[in-house]
Amino acid sequence: MKKERMKAFVKQFVDRSGVFAATCVGVFMLLFSVYTFAFPEQDEIPEEELKTIIADYYHAMNFNKIETLPRFLSPKVLDWYGNKDFTLKEIMKEARKQRVRFPFAHSEVDWDSFKVEHLESGEYIATYNMLHRTKRNLNEHYQVYHLKIRTYWDANYKLRAISQTRLTQ
Repeated sequence: MKKERMKAFVKQFVDRSGVFAATCVGVFMLLFSVYTFAFPEQDEIPEEELKTIIADYYHAMNFNKIETLPRFLSPKVLDWYGNKDFTLKEIMKEARKQRVRFPFAHSEVDWDSFKVEHLESGEYIATYNMLHRTKRNLNEHYQVYHLKIRTYWDANYKLRAISQTRLTQ
């Protein structure tokens, strides 16, 4: 008798566990399907990727974090504000020199003016307007510059060239 009761108990447990497991799998599949359709996995759109990188770049520069510059740069920079074929060492030296001259500097990108051009080579040109303020010491007023920035990025989102033009205002 004990054996039969034990078999019945095991059968009932397996039946209930099977239903429970099937229910769990079903709920998981339903949640997974909803997540997959609600948040399709794609590579980030180049415009959004570049916006993020450019925002990080100016955030670092606004806090005088010149040492972070190499992570934004391509191994071969073609043009650095009019200086052709500058090495990383020369770019770092120039950036530090600028921060010594103007330790108080702040750049704000006008994201409404932000445009990206996709090149056939897989590279990108991003242009945007920017408000750039500088001053030499704490007590003086900021000099304000309205600039048009043109940047050239490789396929790995590393900066290959940057130039600026002063806008009239």
